Amino acid sequence: MKEMKRSAIILLILLSGIQILHAQDLAGKLASLNDKLISQYSLYFTSAELTEAKQLKLNAKTDYVKLSKSGRKAVVDNLIRSWQESLVIIQNETYKELWTWDNDKNESRFIDSWDLVAKVNSNPADKVFSPVSKHPWFFYVGNMLRYNSNHDLNGAINLRMGFFLLRNRWDVAASVSEQLSGNVDNDDDLTVSTNVGLSTKVYFPIKNLNISPYVGGMASISATSGNSTATPSFLVGASYLLGIGCFDVGMSMGKSTMMMVGYTIIPNYRFSK
Repeated sequence: MKEMKRSAIILLILLSGIQILHAQDLAGKLASLNDKLISQYSLYFTSAELTEAKQLKLNAKTDYVKLSKSGRKAVVDNLIRSWQESLVIIQNETYKELWTWDNDKNESRFIDSWDLVAKVNSNPADKVFSPVSKHPWFFYVGNMLRYNSNHDLNGAINLRMGFFLLRNRWDVAASVSEQLSGNVDNDDDLTVSTNVGLSTKVYFPIKNLNISPYVGGMASISATSGNSTATPSFLVGASYLLGIGCFDVGMSMGKSTMMMVGYTIIPNYRFSK
Protein backbone atom coordinates (compact mmCIF):
# COMPACT_ATOMS: atom_id res chain seq x y z
CA MET A 1 0.00 0.00 0.00
CA LYS A 2 2.79 2.39 0.93
CA GLU A 3 4.47 1.71 -2.41
CA MET A 4 1.22 2.47 -4.26
CA LYS A 5 0.75 5.73 -2.35
CA ARG A 6 4.36 6.67 -3.03
CA SER A 7 3.89 5.94 -6.77
CA ALA A 8 0.70 8.01 -6.89
CA ILE A 9 2.38 10.96 -5.20
CA ILE A 10 5.31 10.78 -7.60
CA LEU A 11 2.90 10.65 -10.56
CA LEU A 12 1.00 13.70 -9.30
CA ILE A 13 4.26 15.61 -8.83
CA LEU A 14 5.35 14.72 -12.38
CA LEU A 15 2.01 15.76 -13.87
CA SER A 16 2.06 19.03 -11.96
CA GLY A 17 5.58 19.69 -13.17
CA ILE A 18 4.59 19.00 -16.77
CA GLN A 19 1.60 21.38 -16.47
CA ILE A 20 3.82 24.12 -14.98
CA LEU A 21 6.39 23.68 -17.76
CA HIS A 22 3.62 23.70 -20.39
CA ALA A 23 2.11 26.86 -18.89
CA GLN A 24 5.52 28.52 -18.87
CA ASP A 25 6.05 27.44 -22.48
CA LEU A 26 2.65 28.91 -23.48
CA ALA A 27 3.44 32.14 -21.64
CA GLY A 28 6.75 32.39 -23.46
CA LYS A 29 5.16 31.74 -26.86
CA LEU A 30 2.40 34.27 -26.09
CA ALA A 31 4.95 36.95 -25.16
CA SER A 32 6.91 36.22 -28.35
CA LEU A 33 3.72 36.42 -30.42
CA ASN A 34 2.76 39.77 -28.88
CA ASP A 35 6.21 41.14 -29.77
CA LYS A 36 5.69 39.93 -33.33
CA LEU A 37 2.25 41.55 -33.50
CA ILE A 38 3.60 44.91 -32.33
CA SER A 39 6.63 44.90 -34.61
CA GLN A 40 5.23 43.37 -37.82
CA TYR A 41 1.43 43.22 -37.73
CA SER A 42 0.36 46.28 -35.77
CA LEU A 43 -1.72 47.33 -38.79
CA TYR A 44 -3.99 44.29 -38.37
CA PHE A 45 -3.81 43.30 -34.66
CA THR A 46 -3.60 44.94 -31.26
CA SER A 47 -2.72 42.02 -28.97
CA ALA A 48 -2.79 38.27 -28.34
CA GLU A 49 -4.15 36.55 -25.24
CA LEU A 50 -5.28 33.17 -23.94
CA THR A 51 -8.91 32.35 -23.27
CA GLU A 52 -10.04 30.44 -20.19
CA ALA A 53 -9.91 27.28 -22.32
CA LYS A 54 -6.26 28.07 -23.16
CA GLN A 55 -7.07 28.90 -26.77
CA LEU A 56 -5.19 31.65 -28.53
CA LYS A 57 -7.21 34.79 -29.16
CA LEU A 58 -5.98 37.50 -31.53
CA ASN A 59 -7.64 40.90 -31.21
CA ALA A 60 -7.95 42.21 -34.75
CA LYS A 61 -8.42 45.66 -36.22
CA THR A 62 -10.88 46.61 -38.95
CA ASP A 63 -8.05 46.58 -41.52
CA TYR A 64 -7.73 42.81 -41.01
CA VAL A 65 -11.45 42.28 -41.69
CA LYS A 66 -11.12 44.30 -44.89
CA LEU A 67 -8.44 41.93 -46.24
CA SER A 68 -9.35 39.38 -48.91
CA LYS A 69 -9.57 35.71 -47.91
CA SER A 70 -6.18 34.99 -49.43
CA GLY A 71 -4.71 38.05 -47.69
CA ARG A 72 -6.03 36.92 -44.30
CA LYS A 73 -4.66 33.42 -44.82
CA ALA A 74 -1.20 34.74 -45.67
CA VAL A 75 -1.15 36.80 -42.45
CA VAL A 76 -2.47 33.95 -40.29
CA ASP A 77 0.03 31.50 -41.85
CA ASN A 78 2.94 33.61 -40.63
CA LEU A 79 1.41 34.32 -37.24
CA ILE A 80 0.41 30.88 -36.03
CA ARG A 81 3.17 28.82 -37.66
CA SER A 82 4.94 28.76 -34.31
CA TRP A 83 1.67 28.28 -32.40
CA GLN A 84 0.26 24.80 -32.79
CA GLU A 85 -1.04 24.36 -29.28
CA SER A 86 -4.74 25.00 -29.83
CA LEU A 87 -7.42 26.50 -32.00
CA VAL A 88 -6.97 30.19 -32.81
CA ILE A 89 -9.77 32.74 -32.43
CA ILE A 90 -9.52 36.04 -34.28
CA GLN A 91 -11.98 38.69 -33.09
CA ASN A 92 -12.91 42.18 -34.24
CA GLU A 93 -15.69 43.61 -32.05
CA THR A 94 -18.60 41.15 -32.52
CA TYR A 95 -17.07 39.39 -35.55
CA LYS A 96 -15.09 36.18 -34.97
CA GLU A 97 -13.06 33.71 -37.03
CA LEU A 98 -11.81 30.25 -36.05
CA TRP A 99 -8.51 28.90 -37.42
CA THR A 100 -6.30 25.87 -36.82
CA TRP A 101 -2.95 24.57 -38.04
CA ASP A 102 -2.84 21.71 -40.55
CA ASN A 103 0.33 19.73 -39.85
CA ASP A 104 -0.07 17.59 -42.97
CA LYS A 105 -0.15 20.59 -45.31
CA ASN A 106 2.01 22.76 -43.05
CA GLU A 107 -0.35 25.72 -43.33
CA SER A 108 -3.19 27.39 -41.49
CA ARG A 109 -6.76 26.26 -42.14
CA PHE A 110 -9.87 28.44 -41.85
CA ILE A 111 -12.74 26.68 -40.03
CA ASP A 112 -15.61 29.14 -39.62
CA SER A 113 -16.68 32.76 -39.03
CA TRP A 114 -19.68 34.28 -37.25
CA ASP A 115 -21.05 37.49 -35.77
CA LEU A 116 -22.12 37.53 -32.12
CA VAL A 117 -24.69 40.24 -32.81
CA ALA A 118 -27.19 39.69 -35.63
CA LYS A 119 -27.39 42.82 -37.75
CA VAL A 120 -31.01 43.75 -38.43
CA ASN A 121 -31.91 46.14 -41.21
CA SER A 122 -33.71 48.94 -39.37
CA ASN A 123 -35.29 50.25 -42.55
CA PRO A 124 -37.38 47.62 -44.39
CA ALA A 125 -37.76 50.03 -47.30
CA ASP A 126 -34.04 49.54 -48.05
CA LYS A 127 -34.49 45.83 -48.70
CA VAL A 128 -33.85 44.60 -52.23
CA PHE A 129 -36.99 42.96 -53.53
CA SER A 130 -37.24 40.63 -56.48
CA PRO A 131 -39.25 41.83 -59.50
CA VAL A 132 -42.11 39.54 -58.43
CA SER A 133 -42.27 41.00 -54.92
CA LYS A 134 -42.04 44.56 -56.29
CA HIS A 135 -44.88 43.95 -58.78
CA PRO A 136 -46.80 40.90 -57.53
CA TRP A 137 -49.45 39.56 -59.86
CA PHE A 138 -52.95 38.56 -58.81
CA PHE A 139 -56.01 36.68 -60.02
CA TYR A 140 -59.58 37.68 -59.10
CA VAL A 141 -62.88 35.82 -59.30
CA GLY A 142 -66.11 37.62 -58.44
CA ASN A 143 -69.82 37.32 -59.05
CA MET A 144 -73.13 39.07 -58.58
CA LEU A 145 -76.61 37.56 -58.46
CA ARG A 146 -80.00 39.22 -58.07
CA TYR A 147 -83.32 37.38 -58.32
CA ASN A 148 -86.81 38.52 -57.27
CA SER A 149 -90.28 37.05 -56.84
CA ASN A 150 -91.17 37.95 -60.45
CA HIS A 151 -88.39 35.62 -61.62
CA ASP A 152 -86.32 38.53 -62.87
CA LEU A 153 -82.66 37.53 -62.94
CA ASN A 154 -79.57 39.64 -63.08
CA GLY A 155 -76.28 37.83 -62.60
CA ALA A 156 -72.65 38.20 -63.60
CA ILE A 157 -69.28 36.54 -63.17
CA ASN A 158 -66.08 38.53 -63.44
CA LEU A 159 -62.50 37.33 -63.95
CA ARG A 160 -59.58 39.69 -63.60
CA MET A 161 -55.81 39.23 -63.83
CA GLY A 162 -53.17 41.91 -63.28
CA PHE A 163 -50.21 43.10 -61.26
CA PHE A 164 -49.25 45.88 -58.86
CA LEU A 165 -47.43 48.92 -60.23
CA LEU A 166 -46.71 49.98 -56.65
CA ARG A 167 -46.69 47.38 -53.87
CA ASN A 168 -50.13 47.27 -52.16
CA ARG A 169 -50.93 50.77 -53.48
CA TRP A 170 -51.73 50.73 -57.19
CA ASP A 171 -52.68 47.95 -59.60
CA VAL A 172 -53.68 47.48 -63.21
CA ALA A 173 -55.60 44.51 -64.59
CA ALA A 174 -57.34 43.08 -67.63
CA SER A 175 -60.83 41.74 -67.02
CA VAL A 176 -63.54 39.76 -68.71
CA SER A 177 -67.09 39.27 -67.47
CA GLU A 178 -70.27 37.52 -68.54
CA GLN A 179 -73.62 39.03 -67.57
CA LEU A 180 -77.05 37.44 -67.80
CA SER A 181 -80.25 39.46 -67.35
CA GLY A 182 -83.96 39.04 -68.03
CA ASN A 183 -86.90 36.95 -66.89
CA VAL A 184 -86.26 33.24 -66.51
CA ASP A 185 -89.83 32.45 -67.61
CA ASN A 186 -89.24 34.07 -70.99
CA ASP A 187 -86.22 32.85 -72.92
CA ASP A 188 -86.59 35.64 -75.46
CA ASP A 189 -86.25 38.18 -72.66
CA LEU A 190 -82.91 36.79 -71.46
CA THR A 191 -79.84 38.62 -72.76
CA VAL A 192 -76.20 37.67 -72.39
CA SER A 193 -73.48 40.28 -72.66
CA THR A 194 -69.69 39.94 -72.63
CA ASN A 195 -67.48 42.70 -71.29
CA VAL A 196 -63.74 42.98 -71.86
CA GLY A 197 -61.93 45.81 -70.16
CA LEU A 198 -58.89 47.32 -68.52
CA SER A 199 -59.07 48.59 -64.95
CA THR A 200 -56.83 50.32 -62.44
CA LYS A 201 -57.27 50.88 -58.70
CA VAL A 202 -55.53 52.87 -55.98
CA TYR A 203 -55.55 51.37 -52.45
CA PHE A 204 -55.47 53.08 -49.07
CA PRO A 205 -54.33 50.36 -46.59
CA ILE A 206 -55.43 50.51 -42.95
CA LYS A 207 -52.77 48.21 -41.51
CA ASN A 208 -54.17 47.67 -38.02
CA LEU A 209 -57.49 46.50 -39.53
CA ASN A 210 -56.04 44.60 -42.53
CA ILE A 211 -58.46 46.51 -44.76
CA SER A 212 -57.62 48.41 -47.95
CA PRO A 213 -60.34 50.69 -49.31
CA TYR A 214 -59.85 51.52 -52.97
CA VAL A 215 -61.05 53.75 -55.78
CA GLY A 216 -60.40 53.35 -59.48
CA GLY A 217 -61.74 53.29 -62.97
CA MET A 218 -62.36 50.88 -65.82
CA ALA A 219 -62.79 51.18 -69.57
CA SER A 220 -64.63 48.24 -71.12
CA ILE A 221 -66.18 47.10 -74.36
CA SER A 222 -69.56 45.41 -74.01
CA ALA A 223 -70.89 43.05 -76.68
CA THR A 224 -74.65 42.27 -76.58
CA SER A 225 -76.61 40.59 -79.39
CA GLY A 226 -73.94 41.45 -81.92
CA ASN A 227 -73.70 45.10 -80.87
CA SER A 228 -70.71 46.50 -79.04
CA THR A 229 -70.34 49.66 -77.02
CA ALA A 230 -67.51 51.24 -75.07
CA THR A 231 -68.39 52.01 -71.46
CA PRO A 232 -66.33 53.82 -68.79
CA SER A 233 -67.00 52.93 -65.14
CA PHE A 234 -66.04 54.23 -61.72
CA LEU A 235 -64.87 51.62 -59.18
CA VAL A 236 -65.07 51.83 -55.41
CA GLY A 237 -64.81 49.18 -52.71
CA ALA A 238 -62.60 47.55 -50.08
CA SER A 239 -60.33 44.52 -49.75
CA TYR A 240 -59.88 42.50 -46.55
CA LEU A 241 -56.75 40.39 -46.06
CA LEU A 242 -57.74 36.74 -45.82
CA GLY A 243 -55.56 33.67 -46.39
CA ILE A 244 -53.40 33.83 -49.52
CA GLY A 245 -55.17 36.92 -50.83
CA CYS A 246 -58.07 39.14 -49.94
CA PHE A 247 -61.88 39.15 -49.86
CA ASP A 248 -63.24 41.95 -52.06
CA VAL A 249 -66.51 43.87 -52.02
CA GLY A 250 -66.82 46.53 -54.70
CA MET A 251 -69.17 48.54 -56.85
CA SER A 252 -68.94 49.45 -60.52
CA MET A 253 -70.84 52.58 -61.50
CA GLY A 254 -71.24 53.64 -65.13
CA LYS A 255 -74.01 53.02 -67.66
CA SER A 256 -75.35 50.61 -65.04
CA THR A 257 -74.50 50.06 -61.40
CA MET A 258 -73.34 46.67 -60.22
CA MET A 259 -72.04 45.35 -56.90
CA MET A 260 -69.51 42.51 -57.04
CA VAL A 261 -68.29 40.16 -54.32
CA GLY A 262 -65.15 38.13 -54.95
CA TYR A 263 -61.75 36.87 -53.89
CA THR A 264 -58.32 37.96 -55.10
CA ILE A 265 -55.45 35.44 -55.01
CA ILE A 266 -52.03 37.11 -54.66
CA PRO A 267 -49.23 34.46 -54.84
CA ASN A 268 -46.17 35.16 -52.63
CA TYR A 269 -47.64 38.42 -51.41
CA ARG A 270 -49.98 39.82 -48.74
CA PHE A 271 -51.42 43.29 -48.21
CA SER A 272 -50.14 43.15 -44.60
CA LYS A 273 -46.58 43.15 -45.91
